[in-house]
Amino acid sequence: MGRKGGRDAAGQILSCQICNSGRARKADRHFFGATMTSKEINNILAIDTSTRNLHLALAFGGDRLVKSNEMVEKSHGQVLLKKIDNLLQSAGIAVSDIHGIVICLGPGSFTGLRIGLAAAKGIAVASEIPAVGVGLFELASHKLGKTEPTARILIPSRKGEWYVGTMNNQISAEVNVSIETTVDLPSVIGDNPVYGVGSEPVELIKMVGSLSQVRELEYDSADLLYLGRQKLLAGDFSDLSDLEPMYFQKSIAETRFDQRESK
Repeated sequence: MGRKGGRDAAGQILSCQICNSGRARKADRHFFGATMTSKEINNILAIDTSTRNLHLALAFGGDRLVKSNEMVEKSHGQVLLKKIDNLLQSAGIAVSDIHGIVICLGPGSFTGLRIGLAAAKGIAVASEIPAVGVGLFELASHKLGKTEPTARILIPSRKGEWYVGTMNNQISAEVNVSIETTVDLPSVIGDNPVYGVGSEPVELIKMVGSLSQVRELEYDSADLLYLGRQKLLAGDFSDLSDLEPMYFQKSIAETRFDQRESK
């Protein structure tokens, strides 16, 4: 896991902007361990900034949904607020009308995850609502289910490296995750089905040409919303002070910092 604390300027700024856009109220309510009914949690916002694709979804009114799934060429931080505002306007509700937040915890882009998490925490604090986290491997396990019990899930890490999650008879791939180099992927994967998350199949096959069984794991923000809603209804809320992106290794910035400190 990444270090807690420290200054995350982009995240802090984004969080403050989101907080100011809703009703500024003291966050003195405690949600942990409580159970909410479907009537209490009609409006849910889901945010996924783990990859180059920005996934957003907003469930509202009990049975309606608006969503946005698109490639972002710029930083997520430059477009996230506007995209969230667009969803809210489409639904005809305000930030203060949201009942719960679902945030994707990755693994994925270090900067992207921080930006998304800052937005989620900002809204949760400003509106005094619960938040839950959902990991990409958890989402993959939900999508593939019993159809691919031995599948390998690939998520891009830093250049030349991949997060490899191994599914085992519908047990979450999250329990068995390794970091492999592109060179080692063929031997690690063997003949098992391979699903890429956050990279186009053509791109992945080009990098690891021997993996003819590569496919893209297709999901959108509605899938994230579905899993998060189950957690919210069950009262499985996250403590905002402990809610962190899913890191399996240090970011390049953290590595360089440690190298400087060791000199």
